[in-house]
Amino acid sequence: MTRESQYKRTVLFQNEHFEVIQIDWEPGSETPMHNHGKSHGLVRVLEGNLIEEIFLPPRLRRFTINRLEKGDLQIELPGTIHRVKNTSKKNARSLHIYTPLLVMKEYR
Repeated sequence: MTRESQYKRTVLFQNEHFEVIQIDWEPGSETPMHNHGKSHGLVRVLEGNLIEEIFLPPRLRRFTINRLEKGDLQIELPGTIHRVKNTSKKNARSLHIYTPLLVMKEYR
């Protein structure tokens, strides 16, 4: 099992304008480096702690790290390249809202 497969995305609601997704994070899980295309995002950490690494093109060098704790609200701007991780030894859960509908681009 890869770290990327240790988080579960559940679409809670979706229409033509926006979608709501819950992500359950196992300890050590992380997303691939990606962006959300033209989507604006809003993330609320419901349980646990996460970190977000933001990268700058064109060389995709890490620019900053945001630490997100239970109750924190994070705005995601279109085109931001990032990776989200659960670096703790406990499960985490987050709620994500995207508009327009999410189209991710992964960077390897």
